[in-house]
Amino acid sequence: WQKAFTFRAKQWCLRLRLHSTAVRILLGIITVLLLALFTLRTKAWCSTRHPDWLEGRRSPPEHYCCPHFNANYELEKSGGGLGKPISGKGVIVILGQNKAHKTYGRDSLAGLKKTVDLLYKNYNARERDDVIILHEGDFDEQSQRQFTAGRPELSFMHLQGENWEVYPESIRNDDRSTWNGNWHDGYRKMIRWYAVRIWPALKERGYKWVCRFDDDSYLLSEIPYNLFGFMEHFSFEYAYRIVIRESDWSDDKFWPFLRTYAKDHLDGKSGWMMDYCHNKDGIDDFTKANCGHFWMFYNNFFIADIDRFLQEDIQHFLRYVDDSGKMFTLRWNDLIVQSAAVQLFMEKSNVFHMTGWSYGHSSGKPDDLTQIGIVQMGRNIPDQRTELNRTVTEVVGWPMHRHWDEVANIHGHLMTLAHPQVGQCCGIETFLC
Repeated sequence: WQKAFTFRAKQWCLRLRLHSTAVRILLGIITVLLLALFTLRTKAWCSTRHPDWLEGRRSPPEHYCCPHFNANYELEKSGGGLGKPISGKGVIVILGQNKAHKTYGRDSLAGLKKTVDLLYKNYNARERDDVIILHEGDFDEQSQRQFTAGRPELSFMHLQGENWEVYPESIRNDDRSTWNGNWHDGYRKMIRWYAVRIWPALKERGYKWVCRFDDDSYLLSEIPYNLFGFMEHFSFEYAYRIVIRESDWSDDKFWPFLRTYAKDHLDGKSGWMMDYCHNKDGIDDFTKANCGHFWMFYNNFFIADIDRFLQEDIQHFLRYVDDSGKMFTLRWNDLIVQSAAVQLFMEKSNVFHMTGWSYGHSSGKPDDLTQIGIVQMGRNIPDQRTELNRTVTEVVGWPMHRHWDEVANIHGHLMTLAHPQVGQCCGIETFLC
């Protein structure tokens, strides 16, 4: 009996071991298949590599998905202490409203005050660059004084005439219900200002460089160099802080519009606009199906060389867009127009992604992250998680406890709260990174 039981027990143990081994092998196969599926799923958005990295001039980042990661933090650190440019003056522009925001209903004046106060705290109290607050005529002398007091370099500019009109004239009497979206004329005039009119208007005022902030853009840590001096010193023509994809707000006509322009005026050349596309054999491959949503620069902050935008190649393209009227009728906003111009005509090496300092922007109510918005820590922040919590709660004013599930660490060193969720910065339709 004992021998029989021992024999049976050994058989059971052997079967269990065999079953266990089979289960482990099966689980291993499933894991490999899942990893392969994930790799195939994300390859379109995550495999694009910066040329500098491919050619061995830059160490690979921990996680790379965004194709326009033209960043170099060491360059920003080396730029500490750079002063004002010698090639020409720079100006910071902010479009403000002295009333409730037409689109979001928020107190725009309070947002503008926070933007300006943070700009001076973390940069302009030291640099004293010119600042112009742009407006539609709703800032009288008294309301202007609360911003100009103690800031002699700050002034106001009333946007009117050719800088603030529906264009072309042929669409001015259109039935607005036939236009894409429910955005009002003022919003679409803002688009045209930042896409087309800003360059000649500021050149006439004697400026060489321009930096944009919105009245809901927040400079959240110190910038240790002069922005325009940095651009000049390193020969950059355009700089940005955040990357975004535009989703479906601009409809599907943008891709064929750019393809037609490239064929008719650029001999089919596309600059680096197709870096993130699957197939890149020619401009005919620039389609939504092949490339996904257009990658752009989140231009509520940007720095640009005005003279470069006034050169004939870019001006021809901007006139082409402007004369089409599509910034008004189809809501093709300044973000996609400016991003297309940069990628079509500027060398990628002349475009820079600033990551050294913290930045935030929110479209929506000021007390929470309800629309599209982002807060991203800069590389100059050592304890990013703690600082993100403090900044979002105390400075921006959002309830951080509601948003920890929307936090990601982009490239392993940019702690980011974004809505829609930043995730891994790839594979979803609309996101910031």
